[in-house]
Amino acid sequence: MAGTALGLGTPTAAADPGASPLGAAPLGDPRQLATDLAGNVYAADRDHGRVVRISPGGETSTVADGLDAPDGLAVDGAGTVYVADRAAGVSRITATGRSAVAPAPADAALAVDPGGNLYVADRDAGLVWRVTPAGVRSLVLGGGATPGPLTGPTPALDVRIDPSGVTVDGVGNLYAADRSACYVLKVDPAGTATTYAGRAAGCGAPPEAPARATSASVGRIGHLAADPAGNVYLADRSNRTVERVGPDGTLTVLAPSPLGPVSSVTAGPTGVVYFTADGDGSVSRLGPAAASPPRDLRATPRDRALALSFLPPLDPGLTPVTSYDVSLDGAQTWRTLSTTVSSGRLTGTVAGLRNGVQYSVLVAARNTAGRSPGSAIIPAVPGVPAPATAAARPLAAGRELDTPAAPAGAPHAPGHSLAVTGPATLALAGAGLALLITGARLAGVGRAGLRPGSGTPRCRRGAAAGPDPDTAPARRAG
Repeated sequence: MAGTALGLGTPTAAADPGASPLGAAPLGDPRQLATDLAGNVYAADRDHGRVVRISPGGETSTVADGLDAPDGLAVDGAGTVYVADRAAGVSRITATGRSAVAPAPADAALAVDPGGNLYVADRDAGLVWRVTPAGVRSLVLGGGATPGPLTGPTPALDVRIDPSGVTVDGVGNLYAADRSACYVLKVDPAGTATTYAGRAAGCGAPPEAPARATSASVGRIGHLAADPAGNVYLADRSNRTVERVGPDGTLTVLAPSPLGPVSSVTAGPTGVVYFTADGDGSVSRLGPAAASPPRDLRATPRDRALALSFLPPLDPGLTPVTSYDVSLDGAQTWRTLSTTVSSGRLTGTVAGLRNGVQYSVLVAARNTAGRSPGSAIIPAVPGVPAPATAAARPLAAGRELDTPAAPAGAPHAPGHSLAVTGPATLALAGAGLALLITGARLAGVGRAGLRPGSGTPRCRRGAAAGPDPDTAPARRAG
């Protein structure tokens, strides 16, 4: 293994085909792969009768064991794992245990859509079933007499197919690979099937340069995968390649496999592609060497400073993240950010800023490949936080209300009292007492200020109501 990575942004056939292995523990015979939203990779390890999870950092753990011969595998948005086992059928695996979902054939591929519907490709029967979260099963593809590649839109139930892999994109389109006819078809949510990749000439080698997928030859496809950007990936067994069909319908060869026939492929949430080859016993990674962007950046204003917190990248890249950088001008310039970890979030403070000035803040991760793409930019303004202010509440005339004693230096001094003779609103600002007078006056206050009193300041019954002498024509209460 070359230990290098192929950037997926601009892949070409001439690019370095190296890949990086994940996990230290060998897998006997990894079949279908899957990923979750946290960037973990799952593999159905047929030889060892288990499902394993490999973290973005390469740590391997067992999700389920004691299986007979696990083959198909899928993970939904909530992290629930589905596995097709020769003896137990299709099972659902959660933190509370394993439960049966549906019977499964001896040779099956799985996929799950955004709505939680599970798709089971029965390779022996030439059918693809959908199982709803409620357990209702229906046929969605196969059982017909029309062979592929299809020459035009065709009802999905009229198609004859030898399905080897299935996947579903973010809008509910189903993709299925036909291993005998060497093509991939697409079924829209209305149930209409069309050719997605491959041509009528049959099996062949993919083009060296990017080409229209429906005009390009492909080999015998194993598993399929879709990513959040709308790309679909093909594990081309006979050509030993991983191929990608973009949203515009262009097929590109990402990399040939030096290990053997590519049997399965999956795509993570950050655009990293993982694959496995027959007989290799490992999962390999194709993707950017740099880390993905940090996530969920937040800024809290401080006096001439900003306190930042954020989540680490989903994908650390080929090597561990060693430090973080911060930009205050929308990625024009960068500086090193010292960070600590607390409750899974990284925190750091940027000092020496100007209060009242808005900064465009983003952070990036660094590893040996360099700086990652930046996080989402957020606006932030340093400054002394305003004191907390309690919600104002009506204060009716004639009602007494105790208020906290004010410390030294507060707006109202201890040893004074207020008498309210009309509608008013009371609010506490820090340790101070604020009265908003609405068409009333403070009896006994007038132009002379607060009336001396004793004890805890309180609002109490005063004289008869009248206009405020400071805001109304001369007219004094009796």
